[in-house]
Amino acid sequence: MSDWWERTPAEHPSDARRWAQAEERAVGVVVPDEWPVLRRFLRVELPVVLAVCLGLAVVGASIWGEWHRWIGYAVVVTGLWSLFRRLPQLLRRDPHPLNGPRSSSLTRQQHRELQRQISGGAAVDTDHLVVARLVARRDRRDLMRGVPAIFGLVLLMVGNTVAGSHRGWPLLLAVLGMALGAAFLVVSFRRIRRTSAFLRAHPDPTPVASEAPPS
Repeated sequence: MSDWWERTPAEHPSDARRWAQAEERAVGVVVPDEWPVLRRFLRVELPVVLAVCLGLAVVGASIWGEWHRWIGYAVVVTGLWSLFRRLPQLLRRDPHPLNGPRSSSLTRQQHRELQRQISGGAAVDTDHLVVARLVARRDRRDLMRGVPAIFGLVLLMVGNTVAGSHRGWPLLLAVLGMALGAAFLVVSFRRIRRTSAFLRAHPDPTPVASEAPPS
């Protein structure tokens, strides 16, 4: 059998060319830090919107009764706001600079290896830190942009349940959906923390925006 067939994927002759192309594309790419936006959402915007909606619900319930229904509607409205607040941004086409429309710099195996390094599941290859930092910042940004939408879905299910819109099997499905949404939130914040830890441990040579994880 020839030497070509005996090479492992990491030893394939095209890998060096792919990494070189990826590093060339990564140079100078700026990924905005979404942590200030997410922090403002969690600490200011979401509590204020929920408080306003609950205040209006109290007024409505004091006039027409059915407190649980009005409170549920308030939570539903807050969930809708949270869901659609960043939805257009999430749906907007945003091609990654390492995977342009004409060609792909890295293989799926190389991307998986980068993800393992970023999450702490593998030793970091210091020869490709420029690429790893860009992938980490992109993943961290996308995770933070998705958090408000997950909050919105959970609040929608909570509000509908409180309002009494679910009975029987729909109620059970709503509870399962809330548990699943809460699990997604936990996983998202854990991944954000791991990615932030990677970026702090391997900072850019030049000063960049703060990589503080959410508290």
